[in-house]
This record gives sequence, C-alpha cells and structure tokens, in this order.
Amino acid sequence: MTLSHLYILFIVPQKLEFGFHCGIFVGLRLMMLMDVEPENEKIYFNLGMLSMDDMKFEEARAWFDRAIEVLSVQQQQQRPFNGL
Repeated sequence: MTLSHLYILFIVPQKLEFGFHCGIFVGLRLMMLMDVEPENEKIYFNLGMLSMDDMKFEEARAWFDRAIEVLSVQQQQQRPFNGL
C-alpha cells in the first residue's frame, strides 16, 4: 500500500467537515480495498449501493453482479467434494 493509499484511507476522512457528503471518499476507499481483498463480496455490494445513491443504476447493477459472482465462487470453493 502506498503513502497516497494511506492518506485517502485514514487522513482524508478525519479532515471531512460535518455534513459533507463523503460518498466519493468512501468509494475511493472501497476501490483501494479491492486491490487488497479482491474476493470480498461486501466491497462490490457497497460500491453498488453508492452507485444507487448517485442514481447510476447500470453501474450499480454491474457492481451487484460482481458481488454475486464473487459470492458464488466462494460458495463453490467451500462445498465439500462428495464425489471423491
């Protein structure tokens, strides 16, 4: 993680004033978390929710589809191999 990643993750949220819409910063933090933990479906779900808040429905659907895809892969990997 670079210094700029750390700045956005920890320092920027502390500088936000009360009442400021911080959806942009939350989105940036989630994008950086995708680099760290790409198989976490909650990241994609939350990006979808942020897109819905911004009325970007096609983008939101793409994020939700990715969350479902990641979740289904995780469930397949956790399924025991009964046929072996």
